[in-house]
Amino acid sequence: MTDHLAILLLAAGQSTRMRGGDKQMEPIGGIPVLRLIAQAAAQTRMPCYVTLPTPDHPRSHTIQDMRMSQIYVADAHLGMGHSIAAGLRVIQPTNAQAVMICPTDLPDITEHHFETMIEAWHKTPNAVLRAADPAGKMGHPVIFPKAYFSALANLDGDQGARDVLSQSNVRPVLFADHAPTNDLDTPEDWQKWRTQNGRAEMDH
Repeated sequence: MTDHLAILLLAAGQSTRMRGGDKQMEPIGGIPVLRLIAQAAAQTRMPCYVTLPTPDHPRSHTIQDMRMSQIYVADAHLGMGHSIAAGLRVIQPTNAQAVMICPTDLPDITEHHFETMIEAWHKTPNAVLRAADPAGKMGHPVIFPKAYFSALANLDGDQGARDVLSQSNVRPVLFADHAPTNDLDTPEDWQKWRTQNGRAEMDH
């Protein structure tokens, strides 16, 4: 596959704002949100990578049967930049022409969002593309062309790729829903989302 991008899912963070819970393992219809997003990414048939805390973490086990390269990030607690850098150090030597980065705390992200981003990348392969909601608010996923791999592989701290984005001409990819910006960080966020979507999990 010569004309392809790599998908990098970020699931190595500590979920500190969940007060003991794990937002990547929050169930939706009985399935952890991490697995649902991983399944959506895998449907694109692009190479998929996911950053995780350790091989024996519950997050690792929930996707262990999937064709997805697991990348363990020992210093993930120092910030998202470390997870992105760890992922890019694995992806950089491959023949990927771009990388699509997406956190795994966005419960409304589906295959449609990944595929739409890939279509936009095929049209403008040299642009930095970022998913946006109907109001134009930027969110995730974000696609970076290969020219940005070195900068991403050298990130650190808790700003993620913000510094790289701030120095780039970012082109928004508008969606008709709020999935790109609806990230859930606290138990209250998840409860509100479940109430709004008519979802009640048995274990909540």
